[in-house]
Amino acid sequence: ARRSVQERRPPRLHRSRPPARELRASPRPARVTPNQTLPMDQNQTNNTKLNAQVLEPGLVIVRGLLTAHDEERMAREVWTWGNDTSNGFFKDGVPNATQGRGRMFDAAERFPTWLKDICNAAVAEARRIDPEMPPMDYTHLLVNCYMSSDGLQWHRDCYENDGKSDHPVVNLTLGAACTFAWKHEVDDPEKTVVLESGDFILFGGPCRLMLHKVKEILLDNIPPWMRTFEPGPVRFSITFRDAPEVRGREEEFKYFKFSASMKEQEAFNKMTKEERARMARAYQDEAERLAAERAMTAPGGA
Repeated sequence: ARRSVQERRPPRLHRSRPPARELRASPRPARVTPNQTLPMDQNQTNNTKLNAQVLEPGLVIVRGLLTAHDEERMAREVWTWGNDTSNGFFKDGVPNATQGRGRMFDAAERFPTWLKDICNAAVAEARRIDPEMPPMDYTHLLVNCYMSSDGLQWHRDCYENDGKSDHPVVNLTLGAACTFAWKHEVDDPEKTVVLESGDFILFGGPCRLMLHKVKEILLDNIPPWMRTFEPGPVRFSITFRDAPEVRGREEEFKYFKFSASMKEQEAFNKMTKEERARMARAYQDEAERLAAERAMTAPGGA
């Protein structure tokens, strides 16, 4: 049976914002103990305010939801999970995705419930300022650990494990910053934004299937707390997904590599606007059906 990350006390959400090398698994990975909690600084003061920005309808950045101290505690917790010898970032002692990147993917239930609170807070703020941003129900967590400056190629989140609806993908950066690029069509000019530690980026609705990439990990753009971080500068990319279609099938996507399955990307690029609209409607119908099923089986349901 898969090990579950033990339940932890949720971090406090604050309405403020603080300001290529080889890496192998630790010889003795950190272990999660049943009573371990996520320590938070109860005396930390907040000097800046929550800041959210609509880049375009359906694409929002939310900053200032976590303090720097919260970010550090979360990053150290994620590094502990990533050192799990069976479900972490490493396989046979080396990163399990690429030479400089390890990944974890599993159902939300495996992780602490405070992650859902953080995701919900980011979605609520994005929806407050962007009427085009749909709601979402976090079902799965993807964590990438970038250990070099290499990013991720152009792609669309159009696979089963990404979710088949226009509900937003919610991504949180912890640690090193990155340059994030996006566009809608292959021939469109790209737009870029730098995502720093603590920044959330959400894309849903009209931007849900946009092309995007991580151009570069900025290993010299790190928060002060990362200067003493055990593995050195890394970027943790924490992605919350609404993907009920893959419940119970998480093992299929444990080492998923879209570069080996580019046919889905190519097929989408060749679709007409009308074909994409029909596909979006079908996805939305399926999402509503699954949501109705969950409501029926939930405590107090019909």
